[in-house]
Amino acid sequence: MPDHAPPLLAAHIAHAMRGRVRLRIHEARGQPERLGRVLDKLASHHDVREVRADHRTGSVVVLGDLAIDALRNFGREQELFELVPAPELQPLSEDIVGGLETADERIRLATGGRLGVMSLAATALVGIAAVQAVRGQISVPAMTLLWYAFSVVLMARSGRKLLLT
Repeated sequence: MPDHAPPLLAAHIAHAMRGRVRLRIHEARGQPERLGRVLDKLASHHDVREVRADHRTGSVVVLGDLAIDALRNFGREQELFELVPAPELQPLSEDIVGGLETADERIRLATGGRLGVMSLAATALVGIAAVQAVRGQISVPAMTLLWYAFSVVLMARSGRKLLLT
């Protein structure tokens, strides 16, 4: 039976600047032995001054004069990794909107449709404004919180989303 080499690890460049490259190897997270092999081989390259790895994150930092193309070729030749494009990240605002929409659905389900994120936000803001007013912080903080509360109510009535992407 022929001996097959394991597939190359997929690595992407998380950050690069002259003399320093950070690779992310997600498949090696939590696997110190796999990352250790990468670390040892990279450290043997004549253009590498230092290599650090963190198996908890799958991060490898390479310090030295190793160009990206040379790093790519070395990774393949040594059967360590294949450089792949970094995964595309969605904007944080989309994550926030998605989380708020999920929370809104759950709150509406739990309250029979009587409450949602907007009504809870408005209620909380009015409550905080009342606390600020009792503390004597009337001029700016209480009025600001009331303005935010009314804005939330108006947005809810007009059907606008809480956050726009």
